[in-house]
Amino acid sequence: MASESKMTGSDKTNGPLPGELWLSLVPDAQLPYLRGVIEGLNQGLRHCSAEIAFALATRLSSNFSAENKLTIDSLIQQTRLWSKSSVVVFKYSKPLSHYSTTLTSFYKNYPQYKSLYPAYLMIYMDDQHGMGPDELYALHAHSLQGFTL
Repeated sequence: MASESKMTGSDKTNGPLPGELWLSLVPDAQLPYLRGVIEGLNQGLRHCSAEIAFALATRLSSNFSAENKLTIDSLIQQTRLWSKSSVVVFKYSKPLSHYSTTLTSFYKNYPQYKSLYPAYLMIYMDDQHGMGPDELYALHAHSLQGFTL
């Protein structure tokens, strides 16, 4: 199983799959877990954006065409914005119980995807994407076709 995708957490030598762990949590434990996931996603994006903005601003030469310079400057501006502590890119306006129910339904209805981490799935459940269990399945049935989980 070591050859399976590390992105999905499917290396069975490390214990239960992420979906199995999720399903083993009592509902009272799922909500604080999701608060941590949401905060972690946003903090991770802020940190990554700060690193990208710094790298783009300090490590690239200045010999670009006007079009490329405009693109890079725009990217630097966007990543600097995302790196601010007040910015929340991944927004979840529904009650946490909605996301908890969605994850539980996804793992129960599509057990072949128990190797996908809840944090990864939560990215597609934010306000921008708003995916439910069936949409998450359709996304992965299409995008992971041919890959072993």
